[in-house]
Amino acid sequence: MTGPLLWPDYATPADLAAIEAVPLEARGLPESTYALLARAATRWPDSRALAVLPDAAHWREPLHRTFAELLADVHRYANLLHDLGVRRDDAVALMAPNCAELITATLAAQLAGIAAPLGGGLTRQHLAELLRRSGARVLITAGPDLASDTWATAQWLARDGLLDAILVLRPTGAVGTPEPLPAIDGVRIGYLGEQAAAMDSSTFHGGLPRSADLAAMFHTGGTTGAPKLAAHTHANEVTDA
Repeated sequence: MTGPLLWPDYATPADLAAIEAVPLEARGLPESTYALLARAATRWPDSRALAVLPDAAHWREPLHRTFAELLADVHRYANLLHDLGVRRDDAVALMAPNCAELITATLAAQLAGIAAPLGGGLTRQHLAELLRRSGARVLITAGPDLASDTWATAQWLARDGLLDAILVLRPTGAVGTPEPLPAIDGVRIGYLGEQAAAMDSSTFHGGLPRSADLAAMFHTGGTTGAPKLAAHTHANEVTDA
């Protein structure tokens, strides 16, 4: 599917009637966020998919990933999550400031299961309640060299018995040997990049998501401030994209 159906021409408000006359299901939209990435990697494998700044001081030196490279990374991360027992209806919590690995991890979580982003600035009690409500037992989180306060919170959640695995993110473009991670009884802990390095990058070994499957659960305080979860399907996110 190309051209007018996927990318209809819009010049003036008068074009809206013709655009809206074609239902979304007739536009050939990809079925999931994974299918969207896979389509881009097939059509434009060497085109730039991401440009992420390491920090403000290195604004001229972004980290680049092509669509093909991003897809390979997503396969590796998603296969690691699958090996950890994540399945289609399982949530994977993510808690970190923006970094290159977080983008890949979010797409991988949506491929293997359901992404459940958490705000690291919430109280530990609110975060614990969101973990319980989402059912997430795997947390992808900032490590000590990315956000030390978030890392401390992640360890607290794990020691409170809320997690089975913690996969740790490093800053964008990080080099050198990372800081050793502590052991927590009953919890698998490791750097995400290292843990996923040996995973298959060519394909995902689990079942692929469908348009009606949940892609993400976003927390929102609403008017009361109590933690709530708002569900997004893959169809929701592809349409937004």
